[in-house]
Amino acid sequence: MGKADAIGLLGRGAAVFAVSAALLSAGAGIAVADDDVVGHTYGDAREAIANQGGTVEVSTTAGDRTNLNDCIVTNAHKATNRDSAGNAGSLKVLVDLNCYSGYDGRHPGYSLGSPEGRRIHDAQEAKAQQAAAEQQAALEAQQQAELAGQDAG
Repeated sequence: MGKADAIGLLGRGAAVFAVSAALLSAGAGIAVADDDVVGHTYGDAREAIANQGGTVEVSTTAGDRTNLNDCIVTNAHKATNRDSAGNAGSLKVLVDLNCYSGYDGRHPGYSLGSPEGRRIHDAQEAKAQQAAAEQQAALEAQQQAELAGQDAG
């Protein structure tokens, strides 16, 4: 192979690379990072992706104790779809969902032995204690108001 042939080959290779790069970047389309929706509810993730012009398809679910829109997205990735000409299709994001309702002690889901189950249990306990304290404070305030009304009368 002569010098001229080598230069011609390099030129064609560079041209193929440039065209490939242009096609790949043209197919990028809408910029929705997969991890932008991880940790959010399915309803919120679907809305965010729809606002970017995409669609969501559920790939897998774990659990069945919550409304689908309340399930948590645990993983997301863009589906690659191209037409017969190789052009990028519309944005489709595949999501994996965690649909366990959390710890309630009666249904399958997180165990108290797991960090997630312990966190959910502790949060529910704290919320219940706060609600009980607020209810007790309201009751005491009502009783004091009644006593103050009796003392005035």
